[in-house]
Order: sequence, then C-alpha cells, then structure tokens
Amino acid sequence: MVTVDDKSAATALKQQGNKAFAGHDWPSAIDFYTKAIEKYDADPSFWCNRAQAQIKLEAYGYAISDASKALELDKNYIKVGQACCMLESSF
Repeated sequence: MVTVDDKSAATALKQQGNKAFAGHDWPSAIDFYTKAIEKYDADPSFWCNRAQAQIKLEAYGYAISDASKALELDKNYIKVGQACCMLESSF
C-alpha cells in the first residue's frame, strides 16, 4: 500500500531528478527518477521524465518502454507526446 509519505518522497526524488536533468547529468537524473518510481509507480511524469533522460543517453529502447508505461497510466499525458517526438527525431 502506498502512503502519502511514499508519494511525497517520490515527488522529492523527482525534483532531484529534474535538477540533475537541468544540469545535463542524465545518469543521475535516471537514478532519481528510478528511485521515485520505486516509491510510487503510478505517476506518469516519473516515467516520462526518465524516458526523456534515456533519450539524452541514446538509450532508445528504455525510453520507449518508459514512455509506453506513462501512456498506460495516462493516455492523455501530453509530455509523453513530446518524448515520442524526441524519439522520432533521433532516428
């Protein structure tokens, strides 16, 4: 069972991932997003953000997997569309 504390901790980890992403530290960003997902895996933004970091590392298979999971959670999540556009332009 996920608690409010788990969600809060996951959000804090996502924020750390966002800082790492902004600093172009893609591996650290992925680590933070992964930890956020481990705490709370029902937020599509965690998956999408990790997909975008995977794209930066040219780990396209992982990016597709993460983007797909984000879409599974919320088929209307707009940032997934942005990640997919980044993927398309990479090929």
